[in-house]
Amino acid sequence: MFSVPVQGEYRQRSARISGFARSFLTDAVNGYEVRDNASENEGAPMKTIFDAVTYDEITRRLEALQPGAPRQWGKMTAAQMLEHTARAAEMATGAKRLKQATLGRMIGWIFRKDFVGEKPFGKNGPTGPDFIVTGIDPDFGTTKARLKSVLDDLHALGEKGCDGNVHAFFGPMTGAEWGVTQYKHVDHHLRQFGA
Repeated sequence: MFSVPVQGEYRQRSARISGFARSFLTDAVNGYEVRDNASENEGAPMKTIFDAVTYDEITRRLEALQPGAPRQWGKMTAAQMLEHTARAAEMATGAKRLKQATLGRMIGWIFRKDFVGEKPFGKNGPTGPDFIVTGIDPDFGTTKARLKSVLDDLHALGEKGCDGNVHAFFGPMTGAEWGVTQYKHVDHHLRQFGA
């Protein structure tokens, strides 16, 4: 027989949802940050890290980033952000092999369109546990060079080289999806520190 859960049962179920899932769902409900110049880019192709001009733009901005750059939002230092971004890029290259999270298999399809689409990533969004950098503040110069090296590897692989690599939440992604999402991710964090 089918029964409708009472409000107390909903609270118990809600308490079991992980912090990652709760923040991910909250972000989805509240919407994403939209850039002021979004209307200027309508109809233009999405930027991808595999495009030479876009890649050059990202690497110039990365080079301009300074250790004391003030963050515009979030909790990470500039060095922690560089490490976080390098870990995500390693996932895209396949150097960091992960399995898709169970929660991602269950509900990832709901959010995938926004994740791989034109909308920039929102501020203070959810972060998978493998990508949270806390308790350490890596050396800025070393970590910046590491990120640049990983981005060089990613760019050299191209779409075909990344095709089918597994995202920790969204599962296997096409090379084109990796190109767009890695551009969006790096762009998001460079903007976080004014670069």
